Amino acid sequence: LGSRRNDPSIEEIKDMINNDPYLCDVQEMSDENFLNHRPDLIQFLINLKIRGQIDSQRNDVLGQRLETLEAINESLEEKNEELKKDSLTGLFTRAYLPKVLEKLDSNKEYSVLFIDLNFFKSFNDDYNHSIGDQALVYLSEKIKDLIRGEDMVAKCESDEALRWAGDEFIILLPDTDLSGAIIVAERLNKSLALDVFKFIDKSQQEVVKPVTLSTGIASGVGVDSFSSVQEEADNATYVVKTDMDRKGIAVKTNKGIVSSEEYKEYLQKN
Repeated sequence: LGSRRNDPSIEEIKDMINNDPYLCDVQEMSDENFLNHRPDLIQFLINLKIRGQIDSQRNDVLGQRLETLEAINESLEEKNEELKKDSLTGLFTRAYLPKVLEKLDSNKEYSVLFIDLNFFKSFNDDYNHSIGDQALVYLSEKIKDLIRGEDMVAKCESDEALRWAGDEFIILLPDTDLSGAIIVAERLNKSLALDVFKFIDKSQQEVVKPVTLSTGIASGVGVDSFSSVQEEADNATYVVKTDMDRKGIAVKTNKGIVSSEEYKEYLQKN
């Protein structure tokens, strides 16, 4: 007994027996009397401990394998998210939208900015598609700078701005009402005006061509409302392009779509 490295000592076996209320108290027995008391029980406990050690070793191996699988899974998730990024602008695409919507509180208002780059076709037609791509990257960087700003009036993270399609972008603003969203849209327009888009044309001349936006805003509560809110923001953008000469910001309110200036005047009066 106890001659093999992993065998339990006599004291360990006594403890194992003594901890069982159905077995007699053997703590006071001499080692000799104890060994003669229940040799079958002692052998059973030895086998039990050996089996426990084997189970423990097996669990260690399984634990290590589980950690490896979890690391692989985490890596695959990161790669999957990277695949949902637009290779040109570095913004996430609409494929990432379900992940973004998880951040919405079911009881709090949020707003959506639907942004359309004005006259984007002219960048491609008048110059070339490379210049059009540069304009998209320029706008994307302005959007990233905007939502990273420390003075943001709305809580927004880098993955809450999406390249929706072509020259269309969406910024999701959790916990933000229409007034806060208007401020964000106005700051983006100001940023574009202060740092105008410039590029070198085929003749190696610098060209200054302002990038302007048609922006629509709508708000809602809860993730289930997103589809309708996004559509309302899109419709507001269309109003800017058709009825407002592609200038300004349109807002979807309970009384319909109005300009941001009309909405602010309404708030002041009421």
